[in-house]
Amino acid sequence: LNCLLGAPMRAMLRSFGRPRDLISFLKIYQQQYKDDLFFNFSNFEKCLRSYSSGFYTEITNEINLNPYKADILDTIEVIKKMQKRYFKIADLISFYESNKETYAWNIPSINKSCIDLYQLGVLGNSSRKPGKKNKNIYWFSYREGSPKEPDFNKDFAVHFALLNYFAL
Repeated sequence: LNCLLGAPMRAMLRSFGRPRDLISFLKIYQQQYKDDLFFNFSNFEKCLRSYSSGFYTEITNEINLNPYKADILDTIEVIKKMQKRYFKIADLISFYESNKETYAWNIPSINKSCIDLYQLGVLGNSSRKPGKKNKNIYWFSYREGSPKEPDFNKDFAVHFALLNYFAL
């Protein structure tokens, strides 16, 4: 039972919580495993890369409407090259400054790009749950009760749905 409930829950954590996200994931599963008569947890895991790619494409469509799209896309590249799922803003800026000539990046404000990425749902904030060693609390702008702007004093976290696409 735990495995049965775990797969859909993992799919929902890798989404914006919208029904269409779950439907999109299930369509990928259906296309890749037409002959399955029941959901197989390991097959769910195998669908994550395709789902992550589609999720990124959807976000890219939103980014393309933003006047700062080049800066936002370059900031995503910085995050991908940094290869950290969680990071502090100072670490991101340091990595950017150390590598901007190598990759020809020219981002006027990493902070502004992180605000945009937070509002798009690409990034969230994260902190350790008090008393829980490996448990985090997450805030994403699209979640009810979360702030609309990131807290630069907290860690940033890449959205779960993008971990496969970013190879994290």
